[in-house]
Amino acid sequence: MFGIGNITKSKKDPFEIRRNALYILNTIIKKKIKLNLKNIIKKNIILYGNKINNNNVANDIINFIFKRFCFLYIKKGYPKEIIKSIKKFKFTNILNFYNHLKAIKFLLNFKKSYNLINSNKRILNIIYKSNNIFYKKIKISLLKEKYEIKLFKKIIFLKKKINKLIFKKKYKIIFKKFININKYINIFFNKIMIMINENKICINRLTILNKIKEIFDKIANIAILK
Repeated sequence: MFGIGNITKSKKDPFEIRRNALYILNTIIKKKIKLNLKNIIKKNIILYGNKINNNNVANDIINFIFKRFCFLYIKKGYPKEIIKSIKKFKFTNILNFYNHLKAIKFLLNFKKSYNLINSNKRILNIIYKSNNIFYKKIKISLLKEKYEIKLFKKIIFLKKKINKLIFKKKYKIIFKKFININKYINIFFNKIMIMINENKICINRLTILNKIKEIFDKIANIAILK
């Protein structure tokens, strides 16, 4: 069907592909089956050879399965914003995507998560108004206040930890660390004036916020959560 560009729709699904896709998704997640969706599709494309005349067949299948996944978990009570927050990540490992999704729902169970979401929104708002003017790296020589120095050290520590945790797919631990660093972000906002006349220090403080955003963006678009 997909190989000839005939993408199934709700009103035209004689082979019940949509329903079968839900069954397959449930089985993968329930049995904790680790598979690379993209690799499986590529192998099947090779097997079908010249019978396939749709050059975009791999993306069509992945998009179809992703939409079925969204339908399944919205029906199970997951807010659309949670799915949207990780939509930019590749939907090739279904189990990993599910664990990622579940971890965000886990995050929202904490009262402190809403402070984290608000901090993200505030960071994005400031960055947007700054016209994206930053240094490539935070300049240590321009850190003048103890609160920005403390936040800088927390960022460096978190960045090192996050990369290892992402590799291990430890999303729940990552979100706990996000909540922990958020108290230092709040102190930074309360104690430090960002938009000051000393241009170099101002840009450096904007760079601090941008580096925090870069870390958060590796996991989810937290600012769109509610």
